[in-house]
Amino acid sequence: MLLLFFYFMFMFGGCGSDSLDALPVGYDIVAKYNLSVVGGPTKYSVTLPQQINDANWGLKEILCQEAGFSLIEFSGQEISMIQYHLSDLYWGQPLDLIVLASGETTVCGYLSLRDSAQVPGLLGLNRLNL
Repeated sequence: MLLLFFYFMFMFGGCGSDSLDALPVGYDIVAKYNLSVVGGPTKYSVTLPQQINDANWGLKEILCQEAGFSLIEFSGQEISMIQYHLSDLYWGQPLDLIVLASGETTVCGYLSLRDSAQVPGLLGLNRLNL
């Protein structure tokens, strides 16, 4: 009988903990675009420039805007850059999902060709048809 109690508590979240339902930051993008993550994420801390218009961050801002995000309101702030390896391929090239986050909130997402010599090697989520 005790075993049955614990089974129902686990299955229906009766312990009051949301930790079982909590997903890592960026999994909203993974789910929306039906991406296949392999392994765990790698997380870095980066500080966005005050002006997001250079070749590096300017391109990322364009890709973010195409997917319905914007980095502008986070300019000058420290954010997290979270890299997920994907099993999805783009023209035979392995992909990474790059998620920019402020705390537990997704700020932006874009794709990067993992091992490619192509420059810039970045893709917008909305242009991808896996």
